[in-house]
Amino acid sequence: MPELIEEIMRMRAETEAMRAETEAIRKQGEEAHIQRKAEIDATRAETEAIRKQGEEAYNQRIAEIDAIRKEAEANKIKGEAELLALKKESEKADEKLKSTMDWLGINVDKDGENMFHQSILSNPTLNNIHFDIVNPKVKLFNESGATATEIYLVLVNKTSVGLVETKHCFRPEDLDKFLNHSYPMFKKYGGNLLRTHIYLFIAAASYDDDVVQLAKTQGVGVLHLKNNLIEVEGNLKMY
Repeated sequence: MPELIEEIMRMRAETEAMRAETEAIRKQGEEAHIQRKAEIDATRAETEAIRKQGEEAYNQRIAEIDAIRKEAEANKIKGEAELLALKKESEKADEKLKSTMDWLGINVDKDGENMFHQSILSNPTLNNIHFDIVNPKVKLFNESGATATEIYLVLVNKTSVGLVETKHCFRPEDLDKFLNHSYPMFKKYGGNLLRTHIYLFIAAASYDDDVVQLAKTQGVGVLHLKNNLIEVEGNLKMY
């Protein structure tokens, strides 16, 4: 009996020891959990602080970008307005210059025409072809009465007619218009000015590159005014 009591007491002591150990482990685990939670909370708080800081920096950067964009847009609008104003001023200046150049061109062309006209009047012989009549600025009209073309000088004798186109500076497009517009219109609407032989001449103070060669290739006489005398360059083609 005493041995049984002793055994019971021993088992109780072991149980109490195990309970105490379990309680100690529980408390230790709880403390570790609390500590870990505290660490997690601290990390979460730090992360939230960093996120807020980043969000504030982001929002500040967005605000700066918006401000820069607005400033750039304002400068663009201002620049476009200034550019438009400059463009309008430039267009006005160009128009004024064009009007001046047109006026100068018209007057220079008239001067060149008059010089060739006067020289031909004083000696109406071109390339050994003598003309009896010199007609300046001959307008030809189509069936509806509208102007079909205008020839600066039309030289006439009994069998031949010479058409003279004058410019201050003769360009390829001028020669093309003379050959493909003025001359065909003259053949169509020339009336009593038409003759068996038609000769074409161009007259200018200066000629663009290749114009003289092109004219000579087409059999068009190139007139040069030297010391008030007319010289004809090229072999004439009878049109």
